[in-house]
Amino acid sequence: MGIIGTGRSSVRGTLAIAYVFLAMTISATSFIWDSAGGNGLLGNLDLSTADSTSVDYTTGQHYSRDGFLGRFVFQGEAGTTLTVTSTGPLATSTPSGNYFYFTKTDDTNRWRRVFFVATIKAYLHSNAEGPILGTHNTIIDNPGDSITIPAGAGAEEHNTSDPSYSGGYNTQGTWGFGSAYRYKYPYKYIWIDLTTIRTTTSRRLKNGLYELGLLLSGDGISAHLNLTGRYQNYSGAPGSYSFILERTCPPTIPFQELIENTTYTNSYPVGTVRFNSVDTRARMFFASDSQGLFTDFRFASDRGSFGYHVVYTPRIPSGYATKIDSTTKIFPSTANPVPFTSPTHGETEQQYQLEGEIRIYVDPGTTLFTAPADSYDSRIYCFLTAY
Repeated sequence: MGIIGTGRSSVRGTLAIAYVFLAMTISATSFIWDSAGGNGLLGNLDLSTADSTSVDYTTGQHYSRDGFLGRFVFQGEAGTTLTVTSTGPLATSTPSGNYFYFTKTDDTNRWRRVFFVATIKAYLHSNAEGPILGTHNTIIDNPGDSITIPAGAGAEEHNTSDPSYSGGYNTQGTWGFGSAYRYKYPYKYIWIDLTTIRTTTSRRLKNGLYELGLLLSGDGISAHLNLTGRYQNYSGAPGSYSFILERTCPPTIPFQELIENTTYTNSYPVGTVRFNSVDTRARMFFASDSQGLFTDFRFASDRGSFGYHVVYTPRIPSGYATKIDSTTKIFPSTANPVPFTSPTHGETEQQYQLEGEIRIYVDPGTTLFTAPADSYDSRIYCFLTAY
């Protein structure tokens, strides 16, 4: 089971993301966008100036720069790879090559080229910052570049008295054997600090609003960052937000387990959604097709198909488990900003938020003989409108 992103957003538009059932080998336990208490900004970047060309961006930390966006907080397996692409707007009249651009929303001939610096850091089980991981920062200069997370992270503990225990990590991330070495992963969290670097390459910049959508996708993860910028004295650039979908179920759902879930109160958890923004509200709905018209959810293969049902349970704002049997079932973000607390340092920022759980179930009477033996897949499309 995995997640991909499709479509693109505008500042006051709709983003369509497809939640896709596939056979995968890696999944994220948790993937959260964290503004570091408001120190990171997804919006209102000043595009009238460029960053220094004499800095070595492959080393050091860059969270003090104007373009610091914030950080992803990750728990999961080592080796997880995130591919970074652009969802637009598509800049026109650009030089040869494939690059990232902040593009004027009402005139795509006006833009500034940028790239991104990803600094990967550890957060220890002792609740303290750990080292920068790797010898160099990751430079994301071209759509299709990727970030590879070099170490695993999570809070799971071994039973050190169990006969099967064969070692673990201590609070400092050191491997060993004994009661102090009880953690499955070397770190509690992995941080990915992300910073925008403004290049000197631009075209016909003019007072107004500029936008760039980033999609980070990997096995079990789809994260969309909608970035906004301004040129000269343009007052305000609303429309910046993060929207993340993540898989919470095994890579492949055993059919024997799925058929035991036959009601919306007894359903199978498959994923979560999270929307966060300091300046923009949102609403969301689900569909079984990319046009957002139907809710006929089905698993299908070349040999047959069978239906299932989708349930969404809002956590923020809180709500009741709701069966998705119509695209008119709309789920809004909070009407006003509410506190978001960093899972690491505890920094707090007021944000518009939307968060909930996606679950599925099948009809009573579904058995192992309902469909021919095969591998089946399906898609659940999630449509987000920011406003």
